Amino acid sequence: MHGHLDSHARVDSRAFRRAALWGGLLASWFFLASVGAAPADAASKSLRFLTWDEYTDPDLIAEFEAAHDVDIELFYYETDEERDEVLVQSQGRGYDVILVSDDALGRYQGRGWLVGMNESSVPNLKFMEKRWRETAADGKDYGIPYAWGTSGIAYRSDLVSEPITGWIDLLRPQPSIQGKILMVADSWELVGIALLALGYDFNSEDPTQLDAAGNLLLSQRGFVSRYGYPNLSEESSLVSGETVAATMYSGDALALKDVDPRITYVVPEEGTFLWCDYLTVATASSDPKLALAFIDFLQVPKNAARTSEYLYYPSPNEAATKLLPEELLTDENVYPSSDALAHAFRYEAMAPRTIRKRSSIYQNVVGNIAAQ
Repeated sequence: MHGHLDSHARVDSRAFRRAALWGGLLASWFFLASVGAAPADAASKSLRFLTWDEYTDPDLIAEFEAAHDVDIELFYYETDEERDEVLVQSQGRGYDVILVSDDALGRYQGRGWLVGMNESSVPNLKFMEKRWRETAADGKDYGIPYAWGTSGIAYRSDLVSEPITGWIDLLRPQPSIQGKILMVADSWELVGIALLALGYDFNSEDPTQLDAAGNLLLSQRGFVSRYGYPNLSEESSLVSGETVAATMYSGDALALKDVDPRITYVVPEEGTFLWCDYLTVATASSDPKLALAFIDFLQVPKNAARTSEYLYYPSPNEAATKLLPEELLTDENVYPSSDALAHAFRYEAMAPRTIRKRSSIYQNVVGNIAAQ
């Protein structure tokens, strides 16, 4: 099983997959042009899986491939918005299994892109924690919870004059880290972080508060080296010190901390947001039955526990949680404290005008210098 002792092997694997990220995306874009072509020979079964980079234990994938004589092709996206764009272009076609964020699950289901699920088609649904199924009320019968976590700050403790404890420390940073901050390239999240830093609700729709958040982000821009996500390998800019502080998801930050213990992850004192990712099957899948079997395989309790240890993320699978080592269960950076959960936000549906305003703020701040 993957765990803390295997972290370097995991990061080595991340490095390889990160190098393949843009190749995978380019391949997926070319594939969109051929959607609707004649199916491949039945003798060469394959499943196309659209997901985050390095988000599934490769050993589990290999085991399923061997057991079912199938090739699982991985296609990556780097932001939720990028995934949305790819799927809008293809009208939800081109993939068999799609990893979907909780806010997108209902939208995709509403477009008719997702296959319904129940305990007959995915027996291991019975192990899912009730809260994570109910969180995605609009699409709860169209996805199975895969992993959840927090968003926070990873920083080099040896390269700051004062500890970083909150979002405001990134938005109004100490002079020594000018040009060494990496911020997320996502409109909803970036604006939400600025709102939290100012003491507002992460999902605020108040125009005055949104304007204040936009101004704060503009004032921070000179401190930001780029808008994107850190490389998750030994060559990461956080490891080299080129980046001193970055917005990161908990599991990724903890993986890098195993590479360099000078990296600290903190859940900001103003609050964080909780997210949950869901595994779904596309209605346009070439083999929906096999795709459902793959999802069910990943949620066999022992396999879901392996995933949790590999990713450093909590499992929404109750039976899997019981198999996890105490070291993981008691790590508050993995399983947040009750106080952190009490100050956590979830995605809430917003009025179209608010979505447009947040997008406008993001474009005004990031412009043409977003992550390439």
